[in-house]
Amino acid sequence: MYNSFVILLQNITSNAAVCETTTDGVCTMPNPCSNYTNFSNYNFLFNFTNSNSTYMRVPLATFA
Repeated sequence: MYNSFVILLQNITSNAAVCETTTDGVCTMPNPCSNYTNFSNYNFLFNFTNSNSTYMRVPLATFA
């Protein structure tokens, strides 16, 4: 799951994101998050049940 996230993060930052390959991997970028305008176009979806109708969306920019 982490590798999929890294690929997507690199895609929306034009490969500016540098992510560690350790178990508790961390990604860093050379510029402030405000420079990456694509962050507002993506979000995480947290599903709290086995249903597709109960979830919470959190914009990626929230973590910036």
